[in-house]
Parts: sequence; C-alpha cells; structure tokens
Amino acid sequence: MKLGALPIMCIGIAIGLIAWGIGYFRFWMPNLETAKNYATAADNWENAANLSPKAYEKYQLADKMVQQKEEEWQKIVAVKTPATSLGAGGIDLAVNAWQLVNDSFTFRNSIQTAVNRQLHYGGVKIQAAPSIEQPPVEATRIMSDYYNYPAVPYPVVMWNLGQVQVQGTYEQILANARAWKNMPNYLAMSDGLQLQGTAPVLTGTYNLVLVGYLRGRTLYPTVLEGAKPEAGGTGGGSGGGGGAGQPSGLGGNGARRSGRGPG
Repeated sequence: MKLGALPIMCIGIAIGLIAWGIGYFRFWMPNLETAKNYATAADNWENAANLSPKAYEKYQLADKMVQQKEEEWQKIVAVKTPATSLGAGGIDLAVNAWQLVNDSFTFRNSIQTAVNRQLHYGGVKIQAAPSIEQPPVEATRIMSDYYNYPAVPYPVVMWNLGQVQVQGTYEQILANARAWKNMPNYLAMSDGLQLQGTAPVLTGTYNLVLVGYLRGRTLYPTVLEGAKPEAGGTGGGSGGGGGAGQPSGLGGNGARRSGRGPG
C-alpha cells in the first residue's frame, strides 16, 4: 500500500521526537544535572567567600576578648597575689623542698599578720578570729598539702577559715565584712553575715574564705619519699622571682619546667 505525503510526514516527526527523547535522556539530561551541580557548587563557594570576612571578623573579636581578659587578669595579679620573696611577705617557690618547708612557716606568719590587720577594719572589736593553718614539716608533702600542686595546675594557697565574729555598730560591722574584697595580695570573700544584740552595739558573725595565687617561673623538682635533705638544707633553685601571673609547674619526670599560671 502506498503511503501518502501526510502519513510519511507524521512518521518522520514521530521518529524525530523519539531520537530527540533518546538524545535528551542519554546526553542532555545528565549534562543538565551536572550543570545544576556546578551551579549549586558555585553558590556554595560564593557563600563561603562571603562568609570568610565575617569569620575573620569573629576571629578578631575572639582574639580581642582573650587579650581583654588577660589584661583584666594582670590587673588582678598586680594587687591580688602575694610577693615572690619572704622579705616582702610572700614566698619563693624556686627553692628545694626542705628550704620551702622552713620558708613556708615564715610565709604562713605573714599571711596571719595580713589577716589580723584586715580583721580590725571599720574599728570593730574582735570576738573570734580565724587562724591560718600551719604548713606540714615533711618536704614530700609541702607542695601537695599546702600549695595544692599538682591537684591544681598551679600553686595556690586556699583556706576556708570558718566563722569570724566582731563587735561594733551596724555601720562598723557592715564595713568590716565588705572590706575583705579589697584585701591586698589575696582574694578574700566573706558571706553569711548575721547580726545579734541590741543597737548600737551589735555582734556580727560571717564566714571567711582566703585564696592566694602564687607567682613564679620555676619549681624545684619533686622530693621523693625517703629522700635525704641536700647538704646545707637551703635552696638551690633559680629564677624564683617570676613574672606576674605566671606560676609554674613540674613535669611528670620531676624536671624543672616553666609554665603559665591562671589566665
């Protein structure tokens, strides 16, 4: 049977559509998907590029905040840490442990003197005063038991001194309890103030905590159990007068090392 022109044209169009469909699904469609992937990747890269300045700004802000906190801590160090020598009422940790035991008794007495001076602030009368703990006499215990190292990453003295009891007017007692936050060389905190008696003479009772962060750059190597004192019993450590806010520690092998303190 002979086909007319119209059927032949329709068949040609159908074959063309089939070929186009095969080409689309075999070639164009994958390429379009790839193009979409490239477009998505380009969008992601553009977003990342836009975020880079913001990320850098965040880094600069974080770095500035760290520097600000370090500066704030150094201001605290300047007025809230003991000196690094016995003569100034502080302690030098860069001496051998047997010498440190002897020096710690002097240091303890200096702390007690500072506490006693602070107790009289406001013109109150002392009814019950706290006593600073005496250091141990064993060289093997002095750093761990008195200076809390290495339980704490840097040497520090801290005592819960219990209750303080003073007598005076309401204004005197309140001034006395609040004044501990301004105690030189130490971080002191009073809380739980209770008043008893009849005005104008009252009795005030509050709790007291005392903390002292110790400065220095080196510590003498750890004393082992059963070790004998060195000749002369005086310290051979060096570099004890370290920079502010830079307490130090010891490595696990007992060798000297310098290290950063709090902050």
